[in-house]
Amino acid sequence: MSRTRLLALLVALAAVLVAVWQRAHAVERLGQDFDEATYLPIAFTYAGMLEEGRWGDIGKLRENFEHPPLVKLLFAQSVRVTGAPEPDWSDVPMGQPIPDAARPVFRATRSLSAVAGVLQVGLVALVDPLGALLLAWDPYHTKYTSQAYLEAVPGLFACSRCSPSSAPGATASRRDGPRCPARCWGWRRRGSIRTAWWAGSRSCRSWWRARARGGARGPPSSCPRRRRSSW
Repeated sequence: MSRTRLLALLVALAAVLVAVWQRAHAVERLGQDFDEATYLPIAFTYAGMLEEGRWGDIGKLRENFEHPPLVKLLFAQSVRVTGAPEPDWSDVPMGQPIPDAARPVFRATRSLSAVAGVLQVGLVALVDPLGALLLAWDPYHTKYTSQAYLEAVPGLFACSRCSPSSAPGATASRRDGPRCPARCWGWRRRGSIRTAWWAGSRSCRSWWRARARGGARGPPSSCPRRRRSSW
């Protein structure tokens, strides 16, 4: 193994370890957020429906219906599996340390987000280890993947869709020249900071919007040679 690859492997390992450490502490230390005060009671409502086999009633629940129920159903399954009791929500202060009575609920649901966040860092490390290290330390990413929010799991889906192994044409030889997916999605490195935030690429969002409107069936076949991907 070359010295460069060994260094990249060590940085990637450090990024994952930092992500685990950072999010494990955030899960335990962050106080209740306003969004959690909405999602977690609904999760217990879903848990009751699942426990009673009332699958048909899940789609009839209209509380917080503007947010898709998938992650809230995962939270519901988390509290079912761990057996965490529902606390008296009036005794859980906003933005303050979590009371001991409510800690099992927050630990069970936040752990789901934390695992998804660590896996996101791991997938970014496959593209750029230094970018993954920056992402592991990022306070916003840490917060959104350490509390019972709805963003961590969909973010993991997005990262897995954009991993190098799922790239159309990702195995093309260098002689063939870089194809658009490699340039647009950051599978060929464009610098650690941009790689860490590749999900916000304007070019990729434009392609997804066009696909949603039915105007694009796949990524463009080529990119201008002199034009760098926009980040």
